[in-house]
Amino acid sequence: MSELEKLKKCITESSSIALISHLNADPDSITSIVSLKALLRTLKKGIKVKQVAPEGINEVSSRIISKFKENFETNLEIDKMDMVALVDTSSPILLGELESEFKTYRGRILIVDHHNPSIHLPKESLKFIDENACSTCEIVLGLYNVLDVKPKRRIARLMLTGIAYDTGHFKIGSKGTFEAVIQLLNLGADLEESISLLRSKAERPEKIARLKAASRCRIFESESWIIVISEVSSYQASAARSLVNIGADLAVVYGSSKGVLRINLRATNAFKEACGHLGRDIAAPMGEMLGGAGGGHDAAAGINVRKWKGEPSNVFRALKNALKVLPRPLTLKEIE
Repeated sequence: MSELEKLKKCITESSSIALISHLNADPDSITSIVSLKALLRTLKKGIKVKQVAPEGINEVSSRIISKFKENFETNLEIDKMDMVALVDTSSPILLGELESEFKTYRGRILIVDHHNPSIHLPKESLKFIDENACSTCEIVLGLYNVLDVKPKRRIARLMLTGIAYDTGHFKIGSKGTFEAVIQLLNLGADLEESISLLRSKAERPEKIARLKAASRCRIFESESWIIVISEVSSYQASAARSLVNIGADLAVVYGSSKGVLRINLRATNAFKEACGHLGRDIAAPMGEMLGGAGGGHDAAAGINVRKWKGEPSNVFRALKNALKVLPRPLTLKEIE
């Protein structure tokens, strides 16, 4: 039986399903979930669908669900659901407080994602994973197509917004990405609307985090690469992006809050093409070394470690060790 036939069977045999995002759900995650919900309800009338964003969603996502009048729960007793789907979520650790409940869940499990999958995902789960896709929305649209379901205009608008977000307003994208964009535009999606929903101005706390990250940077070189590591208590992803924008080839920014360590990594295209996949080859082993989980894309990745009690030096040590075992090993030399 093909994966698609298995999916149809699971949907037919389920009366309830929880669609769950990663922590601090971004627009690709929440638009994929809303779009997947619409697909499920088309395939099976009356199916109960819960949209779950563990511990909440990010600011841009909040604007989108307000615009489209969608609701997300932050917690759920998933053992009462016939099926659980992890959407845009590559590891159970990204479920936050739902992680332990997910690990003991014995119902049907579906994974829809475009990240490098964690080894901690259940082996028996039904997986629709495409690491070559630039967004999870592209995979969801692919499911619509193979199941011969035409997305409504509202859903097309949502999926275009999700793709726009994860491609950095179409700064990156494959042939398949732009084929999906054209299809969604033909279905009535509005490019200007999507970009407008995603447009945001950095507020004062985010600006300060970026400046602090720059001022606290330790700068290293390896071969011709400039690699930096810094610490801020929040906005790690924004800070890492800003460090790459001002000259780093690889930026690693970490910070802990309420017992959770979060690390964001960003790299230039030149670095990832020469040195390896950021999510698979650097973030994943770092996550294992630190007692958490890491993963992501080839040039953007993240690590989460719950119940963190370690020292900042552990993060640097994990980075050094991960770089040493790359297909093209790198050794760091600090620039004073």
